[in-house]
Amino acid sequence: MNKSFRSSARWAANALAVLAVALVPFASSATTTIGTNISTGGTLTVNGNTTIGDALTDTLTVTSSLLGGIYFEGLTTDDTYQTLLQVADPAAGDITITLPNVTGTVVTTGDTASVTGTMITDDTVVLTTDTAGNYVASVANGSGITGGSAGSEGAALTLALGALTADWTATTGIFDIILANNDSQLQIMGDDGTFYGTFNVDVLSSDTTYTFPEVGGTGTIITNANTSDILDLASVTVTTDLTIGESAAAVAITGHLSVTSVIDVADITKGTCSDLTTVGVTGAAVGDTVVLGAPATLEAELLPFGFVSAADTVTIRICNTNDDAGLNIDPGLATWRVDVWKH
Repeated sequence: MNKSFRSSARWAANALAVLAVALVPFASSATTTIGTNISTGGTLTVNGNTTIGDALTDTLTVTSSLLGGIYFEGLTTDDTYQTLLQVADPAAGDITITLPNVTGTVVTTGDTASVTGTMITDDTVVLTTDTAGNYVASVANGSGITGGSAGSEGAALTLALGALTADWTATTGIFDIILANNDSQLQIMGDDGTFYGTFNVDVLSSDTTYTFPEVGGTGTIITNANTSDILDLASVTVTTDLTIGESAAAVAITGHLSVTSVIDVADITKGTCSDLTTVGVTGAAVGDTVVLGAPATLEAELLPFGFVSAADTVTIRICNTNDDAGLNIDPGLATWRVDVWKH
């Protein structure tokens, strides 16, 4: 095929194309322009594949309303599946939809994977207003607390007591530890690391307070199972009544008074008793028990005893039991101890 024939064929094809456009039926209007731009005053129908423009610098200006929708093929595959872009009928007036000046992916109501945290401005989501469930934040577990680190939307945290990881110290407020069950006990593991010591409270008729006294050094708690440990105590201080024994005849000791006095005892005639002197004992009352601590030099024939003769006053009486005629005994000057026991 020579060059002249090819040129004639190309010209004929172009002519047919122009004729095809010219023969397109127009609904109305006599305006028709064929050339660089195609103008029509009626309806223009173009069937088949259509290319608008041949460079990115070409522009498409639409000054009318678009009816229906626009179908898009995929970026790389021309197949039987398309994406339809359409607009629902506006119900209350014109609506403007603006595409933002940013590169990204359009998100629809059916999309559950494209939205990320970086797409939401901080502090724009209001809990319980913009969320479906209550948000439960995690809390620090701390020493002896577990279950606080599972906070999330709609979570139900269950805090529980666990093993202590540090000492518990109450620095503010006055609070008590209350075990409100009659089967509650306080257990502390012994130094052997095997057995426990258990603190249990017996049946009570009223609220009772047990106080550990402020004493120096280390001590041992006395129970009815280790009374022998009392023998190892240097001293015992009783601030309330003391009852010795468990029989019905046991009477509580409510107080103990003790004083010393230097007394010069005169001659005591045989077979007689003499009230030597009185000793002041604050708190003593008539009927209290009096025990005398006589000096070691007191003669064996002399029998001393004391009694509370008046409030705060103890009288010491000594009897000479010697039967020898004319034998008087002079105990002389000595220190006496007077103990008063109150019941």
